[in-house]
Amino acid sequence: MKILIIAGNLDQSAPGIVFQRIVNGLSKLHEVHVIASHLDSSISLFSNDLRIIQKQKTNSKFDKLSMILFKRNLVDNLWGKKVAKSIHPKENYDLIFGLISFGHYEGLFGGLELRKKLLSPLAIYSVDAIPAPEGWMPKDYFYYSLKSMIRKNLSKTNAMFSSNDKMLNYQMSLMINKKKIFSSTVYTPSIGTFKILPPSKESENIFLYTGGIYGPRKLDYLFQAFENLIQKYPFARLWFVGTKISKQFLERYSEELQNKVSVYPFSDDLESYYQKATALIDIDADLPDDIFISSKIVNYLMVDRLIISETGEDSPSRLLFSGIESISQCNHSAKELYLAMENAITCADINYESRKVIIDKFHVNSVCKKLSEDLKNFLSFNKKNYEN
Repeated sequence: MKILIIAGNLDQSAPGIVFQRIVNGLSKLHEVHVIASHLDSSISLFSNDLRIIQKQKTNSKFDKLSMILFKRNLVDNLWGKKVAKSIHPKENYDLIFGLISFGHYEGLFGGLELRKKLLSPLAIYSVDAIPAPEGWMPKDYFYYSLKSMIRKNLSKTNAMFSSNDKMLNYQMSLMINKKKIFSSTVYTPSIGTFKILPPSKESENIFLYTGGIYGPRKLDYLFQAFENLIQKYPFARLWFVGTKISKQFLERYSEELQNKVSVYPFSDDLESYYQKATALIDIDADLPDDIFISSKIVNYLMVDRLIISETGEDSPSRLLFSGIESISQCNHSAKELYLAMENAITCADINYESRKVIIDKFHVNSVCKKLSEDLKNFLSFNKKNYEN
């Protein structure tokens, strides 16, 4: 297949890294051309052709205001028209593949403009649910304007891909003509192989959380569990890397606990922290029917450390990682987290064999192989719809 990929910033942000891996993975299987608004110098792309078409710089306040007033992101919309003008109408592609995330809709607007010009079918992949469901963002004028924009414009596409089944179902529920839209999942792709790290030389039992904590992802249950844990295991420690924790939050807990909590700045070298850890902590949103899966757990999978996952009853994490011996799944419960942390301290051997299947499922080669098959099926699906 000859695929034209449209994206915004290809950078070191979480969406940017995902997009880079998808571009490079598909480029091994097909002829891939890319149009983006920006390419970070640290990003390596292996596409057959790359064009950077710069986008007018703006700020979030302007974007939010234009969304409320016009129910569209004006800058991304104008960029899409600019992209369409740069393409010769006789350029031939089997399909256009737009990559989008919350706040970055270049792939959608550029894709729609190019579909009109080239008459090629358009597929969209979003790493985020747009707009985020209740509990993640307030239902204000911006929310309803964004929802209107997404409903109107995604419904004009021919295929929709999301990061997991629950997110896909949510996104498809916003569509007007969803029966005519092909849909499937694209898991967040990982790279590398499973690593056996050297045993920790720390005399303490370190529980490690990496990345931000925000919205309905909360530290309350973890801290309550840890406060109980240190009464029995005083050598336990709680480490955070790249996490902002307010002074007011910490002061809710005992001085003893505060002295056992360490917060380190953002680091690209997480492996050195993983090596020192007894267990790695992942926290999902404390919401019913959450649809997000954190990107950090995909990284955690790749090292031989126990994972403690605080998640909901019917979350994507619960569904995907259930039954894996080296992943302790807990409800949003201090008691369950305490027991999982105690188990991490006391267990002698951990079997990581059951991770192999899920690691393979998330590996970039597997993700892009499945995506390639899905895109072929999409073209057949689209052809049948067109003929009917």
